[in-house]
Amino acid sequence: MSSTADPPPLRAAVAGLGVVGKRRQAVIEAHPDLVFVDGEDTDYRRLLEDPPDILFVCLPTHLNAEATIAGLRSGCHVFCEKPPGVSVSQVADVREVEGEHPALKLQYGFNHRHHGSVKRAVEVVRAGKLGRVTKLLGAYIKMGIEGWRADRALAGGGILLDQGIHMLDIMRLLAGEFVQVTGGVSRKALGLSVEDDAYVMMYTAGGTSASLHSSAHGDRHLFFLHVEMERGSMTLDGILSGSMAYAPETIEIDGQRSVYTVDRSWSDEVAEFVACIREDVAVKNGSSHDAMQAMRLVERVYAVEV
Repeated sequence: MSSTADPPPLRAAVAGLGVVGKRRQAVIEAHPDLVFVDGEDTDYRRLLEDPPDILFVCLPTHLNAEATIAGLRSGCHVFCEKPPGVSVSQVADVREVEGEHPALKLQYGFNHRHHGSVKRAVEVVRAGKLGRVTKLLGAYIKMGIEGWRADRALAGGGILLDQGIHMLDIMRLLAGEFVQVTGGVSRKALGLSVEDDAYVMMYTAGGTSASLHSSAHGDRHLFFLHVEMERGSMTLDGILSGSMAYAPETIEIDGQRSVYTVDRSWSDEVAEFVACIREDVAVKNGSSHDAMQAMRLVERVYAVEV
């Protein structure tokens, strides 16, 4: 009679121990199949001297691509926060290295995909009862840009790259790929080196339109997405976050409103990544392809500054 012992927990290290890094650390420590072994806030290379099984990259954006590449080349699975880099070319470099290490998993932290309202919207679209998506109208407003995110050399971009990219990713998830993109960015409101306003208009090959206003100034935090479909509509209003500044999180589907009170997005996202590693299956959400497509949309908008 033989038995198969459970595999040992995966050793995880966090590069970047800011607000997001510490939150990832807490999720790691709560996961039954992970063990937190180390964290580093100044030099991620130290973590790779004794490579962990998983490297979590929670660094300023200008370091994300190089740290991800270093982790892959050291034999680590890598979970990297969005944005994946400061440019499409950086993400292309990462994807090239990823292709050289097919046994390793790479996932990006698009945790908004794991919020209850967003998951419900995806379920509705995939069920098909309301037909295809015909129009999306979104707004994502954060009051201010602080710290390294206000420094173009460190952040690579402003409110669109740092926050609006979440909404672009959700729009892709619901409507498919956008083949026509117009828009522009502005730095006039806050006078920073990064944009504080971005306006985006996009179309799929099938004619679905999407518009987004991503802004770093206003009288309140706002997350809003209206989705029109052939036989109905959905409205996502608010999203749960650590600060609860965007709460409550709701979705209304043809007049029926649901409210979400618990944010499981961070833990669910990491749990899905661990399952992909254990089961040796492709990353389901936040793949390098998802990251590349989102970055391409951002770069198209960055081509115009007003």
